[in-house]
Amino acid sequence: MADLILNKLAKPARQDLDDDIAWLCDSLGLCNARDTHSMSVQVFKLILQKGGEELTPEMIAKQLNIEHQRALYHIRSLIKAGILIRDKKHIELREGSMTRIIDELQEDANKIFASMRTIAGDVDEELGLENR
Repeated sequence: MADLILNKLAKPARQDLDDDIAWLCDSLGLCNARDTHSMSVQVFKLILQKGGEELTPEMIAKQLNIEHQRALYHIRSLIKAGILIRDKKHIELREGSMTRIIDELQEDANKIFASMRTIAGDVDEELGLENR
């Protein structure tokens, strides 16, 4: 299950591939202040554009003209967020499309909230709090 971070952000004003991918990454908490060149977005976009091609971290680093370790850092972040998976040495999308990835992440979130609701119910019961 992915480590989910969700940010409610205004949708891009107009349809633009780069803006849409950046918005998805920002909404999923994949970009931070340290990512000054939006490298997570660039790594993600490259993998999306390559579709089913087998990519290695070395290939990603070379195509983006960045150091191998830097590519690995962003790949690990995208794996931890549930966007990518690693199959031996190859990096690929968790699912075949962005829509399917979002569907899977939503299922992950539902499982997390179900667990939280169970524990919240236990806390309420122990404290004698009423469910409204």
